[in-house]
Amino acid sequence: MAKGFLKQWSFNMVPFFPELLPDEHIISAIARYHRISGNRSADDTRSILGVPTGPLKPQDVFNRPFHGSLETVSTLVQMPATKTANLHSLAALYRITMSPSFRPKRNQLDQWAQGNTDIPPPHQVMNDRMLAFDKSWQLCPECLLSDQRQFGIPYWHVAHQIPSVTSCNFHHTPLVATALKTLSNLELPSDVRCNQRTAAISNPDWDAWLTVFFSKLQTQNVRPNLDTLKRLITSIWDIPSRPQKARNSRFQQVLEQIEQTVGEQFLSSLFEYYQGGKPTHRGRRRPNFIRTSLVQDASKLRHPIYYLIPLWASGVTPAIFDLQWDDELP
Repeated sequence: MAKGFLKQWSFNMVPFFPELLPDEHIISAIARYHRISGNRSADDTRSILGVPTGPLKPQDVFNRPFHGSLETVSTLVQMPATKTANLHSLAALYRITMSPSFRPKRNQLDQWAQGNTDIPPPHQVMNDRMLAFDKSWQLCPECLLSDQRQFGIPYWHVAHQIPSVTSCNFHHTPLVATALKTLSNLELPSDVRCNQRTAAISNPDWDAWLTVFFSKLQTQNVRPNLDTLKRLITSIWDIPSRPQKARNSRFQQVLEQIEQTVGEQFLSSLFEYYQGGKPTHRGRRRPNFIRTSLVQDASKLRHPIYYLIPLWASGVTPAIFDLQWDDELP
């Protein structure tokens, strides 16, 4: 209680805070405040706003700096934490990989989304080390210019940080990966001068599909969770529940069909074990990510990409996520 009182007192000492801009990431709002405030250092700004030390990553919604930023921004702009998280971060995307049986971390996320800051935020619980796509802050050069004209300052867009997306959903131009894994100095897009690169491999159809899907997650009240995603994949790809031999055989058939449909070159931009063009990885047979994703232990979180690729490869549109999950899924 004392901690919450002191933090609220600190917020009351902040004379101003900028309103959130359309599609702006919550970390970007803090970076804009830092620029406008004239504070001497990023550490000073983080101290004033009560943002915990640690990396400010574009795709991480599980660490303390993110949750501290969410609490701060939600309070200062007087917006419910759930709405702030959905519209101004990638939280809506990562929540779909949580099974109802995944109680400890799920409850923590739910409690924090509801503004209950007495419960410690979850630590990093999602292992993304086998994912090959860029995880640095990304920007669209065209958005940078248009934001400067319209708002007087460029900012970091949530849609540009969607994992594996390589093009701007508005201008359809390649995104620039800045090499900034964290905004240590609370940089804005206009501060990026070097180490800029665009993705070597891209798929406009995948970018469009995932962007539309993410937009639905941000605005719909009913969202899929891990169990419904698994049911949908199993139904669409006709994967039997038993016997085990037939199930494993079907897993391999589905993987081969997905590889043929989307191409191993594109898969190599998503998963490290597809790089090099070999059927093996580190001396072992390349893993079947369809099988491991569907039979994994529910106590561990897996990245949404593992479940969304087989759905996209099946040819379904994001409109399928308009279903009433409990009533209409097979």
